[in-house]
Amino acid sequence: MPISRSLPIALALFPGLFVPGFSAAEVERPLYARPATTAESFSLDAYFEYFDGLTLQEAVDVEGWTAGLDFTFPFSRSMQLRFLLPVRTEADGTLIDGGDEVDIDGWGGTYRFASLHFEHQLVGLDGSPNRLSYALGLGHRTAVLETSIGDKYNHRGRSLHTSLRYDRVLASGGALLADLEVRFYEESDDLNPGDLMDDRFFLVKFAGGWIGSRRGALTPALELTADVVEDYFAVSVVPELYLGATDTLSVKLGVPVGITSDAPDWGAQLRLRLDF
Repeated sequence: MPISRSLPIALALFPGLFVPGFSAAEVERPLYARPATTAESFSLDAYFEYFDGLTLQEAVDVEGWTAGLDFTFPFSRSMQLRFLLPVRTEADGTLIDGGDEVDIDGWGGTYRFASLHFEHQLVGLDGSPNRLSYALGLGHRTAVLETSIGDKYNHRGRSLHTSLRYDRVLASGGALLADLEVRFYEESDDLNPGDLMDDRFFLVKFAGGWIGSRRGALTPALELTADVVEDYFAVSVVPELYLGATDTLSVKLGVPVGITSDAPDWGAQLRLRLDF
């Protein structure tokens, strides 16, 4: 299955993105870290992510794209629910065993399972600039990923999620964020990048960075992401730009660049957010 290279390159060269400025009460969500601050209204995010050099349990140098939906529903001043739904993945890579090429596609994600999360803000409800929250979640694979060799990826799997998040609003109108998540994959299939034989594993994910103050309709940001599984250590830096299209619609673009050997070489993420 050939992967078109023109689309990700066009996304990477797209002239700009970042969101309408965030208020003192709510921190704008970047592409990877989740803010500690509870959202002020229901929102829907649709994302498209291109990757080049992703590692799976049985395949390496995986290139392709994935897309999905992300819903956030605040139901009190300090609590909200989040539902993440992977929709489609198409990719190709190289099998670890034998070195043959393999095509991978299906109505699901790779490391993302459909998951429901409870998020609770503990600190910062009084309007102070420092905010702290935790989150608990449960995930389950919704669809398998078919391959050209007759194998099925993600034909089973569950995940448990725990997160601790911090953000701080700066006097300039920008913000600093840190998001530490620990996932436990139980009975996963063909996901573990750290051990070829173990389908039960912990994945530690970190995302943190800086969101600048808005300049006209544009806001710059910079994130650092890290994924750790046993001897697998993938770190990327992500320059980002947000465009506030309307009061309720924002567009965000980021270009992750791998800075360790385990990280994908580069990628691009496009995210559309609608606030209700």
